[in-house]
Amino acid sequence: PGLIDSHVHLNMYKDGTIATLEGTTWEEIGARATVMANEMLQMGFTTVRDMGGTHEGLKKVVDEGLLPGPRIYLAGGFISQTAGHGDFGSATQKKGETNMERLGLARLADGRDEILEAGRLNFAQGAHYLKIMVSGGVTSIKDPIYASQYTDDEVLAAVETAADWDSYVAVHVHQDADVGRALDLGVKCIDHGLTISEKNMQKLVEKGAFYSPNLTALAKEALEHPMHQDPEFPPTKKYMWLFNNCAECTNLIRKYKPKTVFNSDYVLLTGAPYRASLDFTKFNIAREFGNFWALQMMTKNGGELCQLTGQENPYADGKLGVIEEGAYADLLIVDGNPLED
Repeated sequence: PGLIDSHVHLNMYKDGTIATLEGTTWEEIGARATVMANEMLQMGFTTVRDMGGTHEGLKKVVDEGLLPGPRIYLAGGFISQTAGHGDFGSATQKKGETNMERLGLARLADGRDEILEAGRLNFAQGAHYLKIMVSGGVTSIKDPIYASQYTDDEVLAAVETAADWDSYVAVHVHQDADVGRALDLGVKCIDHGLTISEKNMQKLVEKGAFYSPNLTALAKEALEHPMHQDPEFPPTKKYMWLFNNCAECTNLIRKYKPKTVFNSDYVLLTGAPYRASLDFTKFNIAREFGNFWALQMMTKNGGELCQLTGQENPYADGKLGVIEEGAYADLLIVDGNPLED
């Protein structure tokens, strides 16, 4: 079946840092997103799950057949607290003053009422599910990697909003405690979650939630990346904390076999380096779990996650990620046996 990447950011296909998006126009962002959509399709990904920063404009044009690209599931603007993983403004910028907020790539929402509003606005603009930030991140500046974000009531506001639309909430999360908390509050997909404990892995499986870890972050080759050669660089400090606190992740996946999907999560990277990185990500999961399991993550499992969008599912006329009667005919023709190569 056509491959499914369950964690992309189509509107962040640009070289540089988050700060470079501050001076980028919608015209350039949109043009770059069309290039990335074509990149994904040419690399065999016939469906992608955009995890924040994209609305339905590009999807409409692709679905009309005017541009080559994959089927697109949308989270809309990612929802973050002030000083959270989605707050990319400078120290002098207040809520609503950043380019990413003005363009709807990010939505800063504090308190139950603002989260209800942000979630509803995303659905009004074509989102199929919601994505919120419940812990610190590597690329963001204002939040430490260990930070816990959003109160239980704030998370519940997002979960309730998504349920009203017959859909679900996915969370950006790194802290194990926040993984467990999110699952208890009704979150259906854990994105990242590399520090997950055995207790919370068991909980994830028991609740039937999906696991979307960016496993390339744990590959030994990641330590050789040029970005990580300056130990004083703030994102490198965060990344090294993450790398050093995730030793059991792959072993727990092997032991408990959660519903794991393919997650690339490359941002601020274009062209040949982007393609090389995505190829490495495919290779790495096959190296860790074997070709068959890797293919399941990129096909069947990803297709089942797509179905969590319920009545919001934009492609409800057929299944994705499988080859069977009545499914969408998203097919790859391969010269060789992918189970062996």
